[in-house]
Amino acid sequence: MHGFEHGVRKDLVVFRSGNEAVSGLSLFMFAYLCQVNVFKIHYETPNRSANKITAQAAVSCLMCGSMYFLVGFFGYAMFGPQLLGNILKYFDPYKQVQFFICYLGLIIKLCAAFSLNMLACRTALFQCIRWEVDTMPYWKHTIVSTVFALGALLLSLFLKDINIVFGLVGAFCGGFIAYVFPALYIMYSGNWSRKTVGI
Repeated sequence: MHGFEHGVRKDLVVFRSGNEAVSGLSLFMFAYLCQVNVFKIHYETPNRSANKITAQAAVSCLMCGSMYFLVGFFGYAMFGPQLLGNILKYFDPYKQVQFFICYLGLIIKLCAAFSLNMLACRTALFQCIRWEVDTMPYWKHTIVSTVFALGALLLSLFLKDINIVFGLVGAFCGGFIAYVFPALYIMYSGNWSRKTVGI
């Protein structure tokens, strides 16, 4: 049941090298995408300021990062190198009551997180196609939300490993946020030409 019940496992790997070492890089880049709702939270914060939103982001990332680290560490200590993908597959919620409670909490968390991410994604799409979010009719909101929800359902049915989703989203979106968008912003901010910056 517990990771250290029979002492520390002998087959745990502390450091890896080669491709295995960088395979988790896209997952770390995915972690940088946790700010999709920061503008909405900042807008709804009373007496908002840059210091306040920075403190809110720091506290939330610290809490989530600590929980993810603890789950990952003790899960790896318990199951060892044969642990692949989703750790929830290794627990039976019907045999252990505490994991049944954890599953219920996870379901509630996923429902809340899905709707929060849907809100940010839908708002970004509306702004890209120049629809006014506050004045547009309800049926447009419904159609876009339904398409997103059905797309997520189809992806969940056909992709069996969540690491594929995290890896792709982290690699593409994290790469765009870290490298492509900053360069585009600098290029289109003005005074960017071959004469001023060269080749």
